[in-house]
Amino acid sequence: MANLHSQFKKFEERISISATQRELIVKRHSALRTVITNYFKLKSGILVPDFYIQGSYKMSTMVQKKDGSFDVDLGVFFSQKPSVTPTTMQTYVLDAVKNQTTSGAQHLKKCIRVNYVGEFNADLPVYYQIGSTGQAYIAVKNGEWVKDDPEKFVNWVNDNRRSKEIRGQQKISSRYELGKRVKIG
Repeated sequence: MANLHSQFKKFEERISISATQRELIVKRHSALRTVITNYFKLKSGILVPDFYIQGSYKMSTMVQKKDGSFDVDLGVFFSQKPSVTPTTMQTYVLDAVKNQTTSGAQHLKKCIRVNYVGEFNADLPVYYQIGSTGQAYIAVKNGEWVKDDPEKFVNWVNDNRRSKEIRGQQKISSRYELGKRVKIG
């Protein structure tokens, strides 16, 4: 049997993000947090949000696409259910970040995407969650608040990664099917 370890390591290096890219992510996240926080401090009647890094960056599973692009997710969390629609809350976040880059931002169905051309995209889903242990709800454009808890999902993946590791590879649990998110817990 051929030893594929060296080939796998080369492939992993090619798809992984660099230390420089990680530093850039931290810098951009910090700038986004600042501009969003400042926007909501001036917005009457709306609480200032907290933030949660989520997705593949949080789980250390981030990879670059063939074209070198990737995206990172930064959840924008409010500590009470807003009195305005989910679309309005997303629009507030869009207003806060739309001038962060020369390429602007997009209002997608479940997030605001900030485009850093030649670097990456930062996706900003908007949530409300009452208490740190309460159920989180994501804003859906032209829709409702929908149950969706990225922190519980990250914890579930990490718990399963630790408890079901088999020869260095993640075992897929019957509770999570590839490509399909199912209720956990």
